[in-house]
Amino acid sequence: MPYTVVLQSTDGLENGTVQTYSTSQLLKVSEVNGGKIETYATTTFYDISDLYNRNFQTNDSSNKSKYDSSISVRAYSTVYYTTSSIDGEDYTDLTKVSGGWTILDSTVSLSNRKVNFGATGWVKSGVGYVQQTSYNNPTSNSFSYSAPSSWAPISVVSTGRIFGVTTWVTLKRGTNSVWELQLVNNI
Repeated sequence: MPYTVVLQSTDGLENGTVQTYSTSQLLKVSEVNGGKIETYATTTFYDISDLYNRNFQTNDSSNKSKYDSSISVRAYSTVYYTTSSIDGEDYTDLTKVSGGWTILDSTVSLSNRKVNFGATGWVKSGVGYVQQTSYNNPTSNSFSYSAPSSWAPISVVSTGRIFGVTTWVTLKRGTNSVWELQLVNNI
């Protein structure tokens, strides 16, 4: 009867599961003191072709931060994604983005916050080129958005690939000094 084995990476994160199978073979039957002793050989094996061809998956993230030219505000973001091997080719699937802005100078105020994230490129088996994007205007200095579950994984070697998050915020000091801070975090 097959049972499931979880394969784990050295850092302890679950990478995938495979079915394990066993088969037994009767090797010898002996009679000892009027009783019968049966000797078997049992072989256990598992098939990792599903893992290699379809299901192998790891979780990862990309962190990035940047200060504006006056070092008044720090923008930061994280892109969360999984990497899968499908038919020997690597794909990334965007799962979530988060981040925000830290004010380091209390005389500076923030407005016009924008968070655009997406996964654009070629999808599995040349099905086509997709543009999956989300445009957001957070009202606070932090954000967290999950990617729609309908988004397709994007080929890692895709031409024209854009995968990650870009943020913008307008900084203002006093009445005349206005500038913008942009942070791009693409993988």
